[in-house]
Parts: sequence; C-alpha cells; structure tokens
Amino acid sequence: MWRKAVAAAIAAVAAWLFYDLVAMRHHCNVIEGEVARSVETIPYDPTQMFAYRGRAARNVKRIEACAKRYPSDVNLRMLAASNLTILGRHDAAAAMLRRALEFDRRPELYLALAMAEIELGERAQAIQHAALAAEFSGLARLKEISDGMVRVEAQKIAGTRLERHLIARGDFDTTNRLLNGDFAGGRTHWRVTAAPHAPVTVTVVPSTRRAGANALRVLASGGDAGVFQLWTKRPVPRARTTAWVYVVRGQVYAGTGSGQPPMRNVLSAGTGRWEKLEAVSESCPADRTVIFSASPEGAEFILDEVTARETLAAPPC
Repeated sequence: MWRKAVAAAIAAVAAWLFYDLVAMRHHCNVIEGEVARSVETIPYDPTQMFAYRGRAARNVKRIEACAKRYPSDVNLRMLAASNLTILGRHDAAAAMLRRALEFDRRPELYLALAMAEIELGERAQAIQHAALAAEFSGLARLKEISDGMVRVEAQKIAGTRLERHLIARGDFDTTNRLLNGDFAGGRTHWRVTAAPHAPVTVTVVPSTRRAGANALRVLASGGDAGVFQLWTKRPVPRARTTAWVYVVRGQVYAGTGSGQPPMRNVLSAGTGRWEKLEAVSESCPADRTVIFSASPEGAEFILDEVTARETLAAPPC
C-alpha cells in the first residue's frame, strides 16, 4: 500500500513539475513572443490611440500571471513595463522595472526606469538611472532621454566617470588646449578685450600661489572685458575650463566655447582669496577661452594657471 502511495505522490510531483517547468513555461514563452511582436511590429499611429491602448491593456493582462509565476524573467517584466507606459501607468511600469533590476542590471532597464521616473516627476532618480544606463552601454544611449535637464546631468555623471577611467588607462587626451596657460611666457598668446570707453590694463606679476611663477594682474574698467585666447590647437566638442583667480573687487567669469563672448560658464563667488573657477563649455565646438569681468563697473583680479581640456561631461554638439 505504502509503495502505491509513494508512487502516486511521485507521479503527482512529476505532473506538477511538468506543468510548471514545461507546459506553463511554454505557454508563457508563447505569450512573451506574441506580446513582443504586437509591440514591435505594429506601427504606432496617434489617430488609433484608443485601439493602441486597448491592445496594451490586453497585453498587460496576459503577461501578469506569467510575471508572477516567473519573477526572475526580466523580459516579461520589460514587456509589461512598456505596455504599462503606453497606458500611462508610469508608477506601475517603474515598479515592474525596479523588480526586474533585482535579477538583472541591464542598461535598457535603467534607461526605461529613468523615462518612467521623468514622467513621475522623479528627476533626481531619473538622472542617476540614466547615468547608469550610459555607463553600461555608452554615452550615446542618452540621446533617447527626452528631458534635456536629465540628459545633461546624466551625461555629467556618466561622462566624468568614463573620462576618469579612460585617463587612468591612458586612453584620453588631457592636453591643455591653451598655450602659456601658466604665464611662464608672460602675456604671450593672451589677448586683451576692452569694453568701449573702458580700457583694460594687464601686467605680469609674481604669483602668490606658486613660488617663482608668473600671474597676470587684470584691471578692467567695464563689464565683459579682460583676457582671452583663441586656440591654435584643434577645437574639441566640449571642454572643461579651470582658472585660479584672486578677485580684488567686482566679479569675474571664465568660460570656453565658440563665437563671441560672453561665455559665462562659471562666476567667481567672493573677493580677497584665491578661488578655483571650473566649468564645462556650453557652446560648440570649443575653440577659445575667456576670463572677463562680470560686473558692469569692471573688476580687478589676479589670474593664475588656466587650463582648457577636452571633456566627456557634457552632451556632444
């Protein structure tokens, strides 16, 4: 008797395993394929939105049971999230994608989650997830992000990390695009721009930051006036500018880019102390650098060590 009971139990377990591992798995695979084709092969037509959403609602209903049965099936959750997005259910789509990320950290999951978070107004989280997508699959992936602020901030994070990695490997050009950026040659290669009826005086002085080195003392009697340099080295898509300034009075800005100034990438914050101004160019391509007075009444400042180097910390032109 007990042998029959054991045999029956084994048969029941075998039947359940066959159903769960074979029959149900096959059923869910079929659903997955049909839903994927319904999303990918049917062209999107805004005039047919009602029908489009109806198809998405049916797809979600078909997927839900399989997603619950096989929680580690990331493809099912991605399909569910894409259809939930069509329905405008961004909170449910985000939850589905976060669950999928517990099993597999694919870049497309991070990117889709970022897009859902943008719709939910969760920009801080969207920036971080978009940056992770770019780190995994390349900065070009950020072109898919429609929100400009999220795209720029994610590029800043992912581009800076990638740049550091490439520099450590020796695979990134860190050349200073400026000539005589440390003023060892005095004013050589640096030009002066003065506002109308507002002259600029530039003199070479000893640096109080670097013993034995030169700095420039700039006295601008009007706004948007100071020193600048047109690069003789090739332009780059984006550049990171650094400039050490000691502002005596007024306010100073530094910037790199193209076209006519002002290029106010970064502003000084105080007076009577050395301050490092650092910012990424905003106009493309970068082929000139300026350090000008930002105050309408002019400014007096000492300029020491200026660099302009290519960077990945901003979207390409």
